[in-house]
Amino acid sequence: MRTNTAPSTVFENPVLNQKVEYSAAFVNFLKLFGNRLKDRLIGKQGNINDVSEIDMGKARPIFNGFFNMTNGLQILINDTEYTEIELDEFHLDINGKWTADVTVVIYDHFGLDKLDALVYQNKHHGFADWWLLQHTRGFVPYTTKITVRKKISGHL
Repeated sequence: MRTNTAPSTVFENPVLNQKVEYSAAFVNFLKLFGNRLKDRLIGKQGNINDVSEIDMGKARPIFNGFFNMTNGLQILINDTEYTEIELDEFHLDINGKWTADVTVVIYDHFGLDKLDALVYQNKHHGFADWWLLQHTRGFVPYTTKITVRKKISGHL
């Protein structure tokens, strides 16, 4: 039996990064992060050094729906595994307006879960085989890494 249990191969692509950057799913996720950052800044009187990690709970970029299905993001990414947001630069002016440069790194693996196999197995018999390879034969899906640098802003 042939297996692929080596660490996952990482796929990165600048065109994919750009498509994600301008997608509604990403824009809405980043707005949610910006609002949570603003709330934390208000609680810390604008001192960014007192703001610890921001917990996004179960919120994450999800690229499903008709638009993403017809424009490719759903088959390339769909749901995501985890997202890291790093603060690169922060500025707060005397009027309470703040700006932050952030780097957002989104990770997904090109794997199937049970629901994927059940939903798509009737569309193409390969989905069931794909699921079996990953879940019973140890084949590791590749990881997709998306990196977007953005400026966000708000007012305290």
